Amino acid sequence: MFLQSFGYAKDPVRTLQAARAMLADDGFILLTRTQPIRYAVERAEQNGTSLGEEYFSTATFSYVSGWNDQITLTKRPYTISDLINVFSAAGLWIETALEPQLSEDARRRYPHKQEWMNKHLGILIFKLRPHLTP
Repeated sequence: MFLQSFGYAKDPVRTLQAARAMLADDGFILLTRTQPIRYAVERAEQNGTSLGEEYFSTATFSYVSGWNDQITLTKRPYTISDLINVFSAAGLWIETALEPQLSEDARRRYPHKQEWMNKHLGILIFKLRPHLTP
């Protein structure tokens, strides 16, 4: 299970291959990832660049942790195609992909959260299975 941690992996293919090796025969990997557009929007606003420049940038970026201002985190950006290609290179296929949204009730109760989701799109959830070897 990779809950928002995958972006910190120094070698993403090797990391997923190691997780794949630990799976039971019917096992799967659940991986959540911040929607790549979110970071592209934030960096474009901070850097005065375009959304496209930031979405396709391969430069790592750092930010101060929200839970400890003494810690700076560094992430590698991914495009959607980068993610798909990393999964494939690790011998995995996407069984399911989800982009959760707020319920109608939550949208009414928390309009500020819906406004944020409208701009940043939220997260992606992937259920990954190993390719079967003949």
